[in-house]
Amino acid sequence: MKTRILMAGVVVAAISAFSLTAKAQGQPAIKVVPGMEKNTVKLIYGYDKNETVEVSFLDKTGTISTERIKAKNFNRGFIKKYKIQRDQYDALWIEVKSNEVAVTYKLIAPTDGKWMAQLEKATYNYPTVALR
Repeated sequence: MKTRILMAGVVVAAISAFSLTAKAQGQPAIKVVPGMEKNTVKLIYGYDKNETVEVSFLDKTGTISTERIKAKNFNRGFIKKYKIQRDQYDALWIEVKSNEVAVTYKLIAPTDGKWMAQLEKATYNYPTVALR
């Protein structure tokens, strides 16, 4: 039980640190990092908005799969692990979309089983404000 509480604290601290660092640098608080196991990646979503997040995997021909993560499933961001079949794809992208931000990461095929991600595009959708 203590281990789970400690791990939850570490996750909250990591999400907060990513969010603060990203805001200071003008980068999105969405990261894709290599997983601990071979052929896995972790998606870290560091926004605490109450909205649905759409995660899509794409290859050269188009969308492979799409997952919608509902806001009720996370309160202050989330971390999700994905397993990737290395031999099926030579080029892969992860696209993460919410109401305010959309990012695209290119996954670079591993030589040692660890996928590397490179940010290709970040788009911010700011709400329109009208003055009278």
